[in-house]
Amino acid sequence: MKLKVWSILIIISALSAIVFQYSETLEYYNYAKALTTILIVLVPILFSKTSSKKYKNLIIIGLFFCLIGDVFLLDNAYFIAGLASFLVGHLIFTYAFLSLKRFQKKYGIFAILLFIGLSYFYYLKPSLGEITIPVGVYILVIVLMNWQALSLYALEKNKVHLMICIGAILFLISDSILAFDKFKESFSFAGVLILTTYWTAIYMFAYSTISINKK
Repeated sequence: MKLKVWSILIIISALSAIVFQYSETLEYYNYAKALTTILIVLVPILFSKTSSKKYKNLIIIGLFFCLIGDVFLLDNAYFIAGLASFLVGHLIFTYAFLSLKRFQKKYGIFAILLFIGLSYFYYLKPSLGEITIPVGVYILVIVLMNWQALSLYALEKNKVHLMICIGAILFLISDSILAFDKFKESFSFAGVLILTTYWTAIYMFAYSTISINKK
């Protein structure tokens, strides 16, 4: 099967999950949500023939932790477990980025991201209660991931680095919308915004393992 056909299957599965979510057929939504992430996890496994096997394997492991996080977040009782799964995923993605060009000390980028992260944390803090520390740690980790992703593109502007950069930013946006919807004020289109930005983000990471030989 060609990647274009596989990508269409991902889009169909994602749209199905969104429709099931808004029609409140939650059982089908749960299956479709998990299926969409599984299809994305399989992209580097089935289609990537990169010589950068370490990067590819790390991305696959990171995507697998995203899948675990997805499953946990289907039940609010396992929110912390889901948060922890995604946190591990972000750390693995960060390590994957480091495997390409090592640690990048672009402190200007870090300062901007840290300011945004801390500002959002203090905005959320009054609503966080007993999970204040876990959320604070999670924000720092996703800031770290974005720092290295954006620094890659600042260092060398190519297709792979651009995809990594966009993926990291979309992940940050997705998590920010999720946090606002959960801890501040729920709104009707939160679900579609969270899912589309999240799935696009991890697809970018998955597809980067294919494009790495064409940078």
